[in-house]
Amino acid sequence: MDNSIRMLRLNGNMKESPLVQVIRKIDLLCNRASIAYAVIGGMAVVRNGAFRTTMDVDILLNKHDKGNIDTAIQKHSMTFEIGADCLLDTEYGIEVDILYSGDEWEMIIPLPKPDKIREYDSEYGAWFINFYNLLELKTAIYLKKKEEDGIEIAAKDLADITSLLQKNKDFVNLDRIQCLAPGIQETLLSIVRNVL
Repeated sequence: MDNSIRMLRLNGNMKESPLVQVIRKIDLLCNRASIAYAVIGGMAVVRNGAFRTTMDVDILLNKHDKGNIDTAIQKHSMTFEIGADCLLDTEYGIEVDILYSGDEWEMIIPLPKPDKIREYDSEYGAWFINFYNLLELKTAIYLKKKEEDGIEIAAKDLADITSLLQKNKDFVNLDRIQCLAPGIQETLLSIVRNVL
């Protein structure tokens, strides 16, 4: 199937899309295994009202749960195949990328612990990174990509930040942003001033 057609099918009615179904499976699996997780990446951007297409799901786990997710899949026989730091949902053909707290990925901040930055969304039926930590993480990714790959590659993350701010402008609190990691505050505050 053509990737553009597949992307439209995955992103059409987002709350009923196969991407959300996979997120709900992750929630069920992690709950059964007592694994704290948070959905991050494109699906977290969408969940916060910004228009974004994506073809995978990104989740954040605690570093100590690195082997536990594999054990949980084997024990609960979900429709996932285990890969290197990823899962493949065989029912929908959707990849689930797994990131771990404490990993820096050469960013200005390490990835946070999911249980410290998450909130439950009953509409989606899953745990997501909260709005401010999503802005923090997206800004860190933007700065890394801008430095390593140039603005052309970093533009997607900057667009995510901009869209998140525009869609949540009545909710944005500068005091909350000033409580985020010092390394990203100046950049994020500059983006906020330009967007809002």
